[in-house]
This record gives sequence, structure tokens and C-alpha cells, in this order.
Amino acid sequence: MYCRNCGKELADNSLYCNNCGASQTNDKLIDDNKETKVWGILSIIFDLVPGFLVFGLVFAIVGLCTYQQKENKILCWIGIGLFIAMLIIYIVLLLFVIYMGTIAFFEALWRANNH
Repeated sequence: MYCRNCGKELADNSLYCNNCGASQTNDKLIDDNKETKVWGILSIIFDLVPGFLVFGLVFAIVGLCTYQQKENKILCWIGIGLFIAMLIIYIVLLLFVIYMGTIAFFEALWRANNH
């Protein structure tokens, strides 16, 4: 094994070079266990808060693009599922309000014409 920095020959299990002191381990070690679940959790929270539904979808998509671990991606898929469910609920409620408003309008119009 040779030093990554100065090229001096080293023992096979050396962590540092005796000549220049350079580290012989990978500088960019990714520890999957330290991956946070923040995007998935934010996605779920924002999907449940009325008026912030789109933010929940955005957080879920960002999480799916950045996460490596399957269990963290599952949180994002839950967020996307909640987004779809809440969107359907909002649309049904909106249609119900429009329907009830239309009925009230025509009842008022009918009463006005019959008096």
C-alpha cells in the first residue's frame, strides 16, 4: 500500500502516513444509519395541514430523490399517498359546498318568485 498524498510505501493497515500524516481512509464515508427522516416526516405533517398540501408533495419528492434507505423512502411514499387522499377529500368537500350553495341559491330564487 502507498500513501495517497506523498506516495511513500506503508503497511497495509495504515490509517495515516508516517511521512506526511495524510489520512489513508476514505474521506467521504456514507453512513446510511445516520440518514435523517426529515423529508418524509415533513411530507406527512404538511399533507395533514390544510392549505399546505403542495409543500407535503414537494417534501416527499425531495425525500425520494435524496434518500438511500428503503424505510426512509417509505415515509415519502406515505406522504405522497396522504397527498392524494387529502386532495380527493378537498375536491369532494369543494363539490359538496358548491352543490349546497347552488341548492340554497335556487331555493332563494324560488321563494323570491313565489312571493
